[in-house]
Amino acid sequence: MKRKPLLITAACLALALSATVAVRKAGSARQPQVAAPAANIVEFLQTDLVRVARQDLQLSLPLSGSLRALNQASVKAKVSGEVKQVLVREGEPVRAGQVIVRIDATEYEARVAQARGQMLAARGQFENSRQTWERNRELVDKGFISQTAFDKYQSDLAVARANLDAAQGGLAVAQKALADTVVKAPLDGMVAARAVQPGEKVSPDTRLVDVVDLRVLELEAPVPMADVARAAVGQPVALEVEGAGRFAGKLVRINPAVSEGTRSIMVYVRVDNADQVLRAG
Repeated sequence: MKRKPLLITAACLALALSATVAVRKAGSARQPQVAAPAANIVEFLQTDLVRVARQDLQLSLPLSGSLRALNQASVKAKVSGEVKQVLVREGEPVRAGQVIVRIDATEYEARVAQARGQMLAARGQFENSRQTWERNRELVDKGFISQTAFDKYQSDLAVARANLDAAQGGLAVAQKALADTVVKAPLDGMVAARAVQPGEKVSPDTRLVDVVDLRVLELEAPVPMADVARAAVGQPVALEVEGAGRFAGKLVRINPAVSEGTRSIMVYVRVDNADQVLRAG
């Protein structure tokens, strides 16, 4: 009699569990099936792929300025006179030592002749004084003349020697002036300007001809104080010249002083121009 209630209780629990499972299965059967998420696939073209590598980052500093010839000369007259010949014109090439201007040398030739005559006369006086001094030196040793007389001959010899030195210096100056009437190019390059014409009168320091060497040019450009720390000697510089294209240069100098007014620092860029495609200015 005691077992029957236990069996009945166990049977009721089993029925309840079976009903719960049946209800859950029926509920899950009525719910819609959720589709599995699709995998994300990204396709690359061959041109989209690059190889990762380490490289330096470059910062650019814009500059602006004009090109000028590194080697150039303004040839000036060293003597006064009338220009006889101007042997070159703008755009013509010249060589160092080539005659480019001739100045009338008539006056300077006369001065050379005069200075040479004075030098020869001074040399003759010196020779006479020297011979007299040598003869009297033997006499003073033998006691035939006094030491005072011999001192006078020695003084005359010194004066004659000084006069000869002065005459030789005057001749050298006259010859130098005569040589300066022929003006020569100081360097290889091209004539940029012809400032005189034949027949004109010139004086010392009169500008005659400008010669520039275009094989090496230089760019002078200002850099603001805030950016000057980014500039260093040896840095490469890319130049874009109007009407000529792009050229490579190198920063070679940095001015140590600040320009008044603009408060900027001047830097200098060297540009090789062996084929002379670029022009000064």
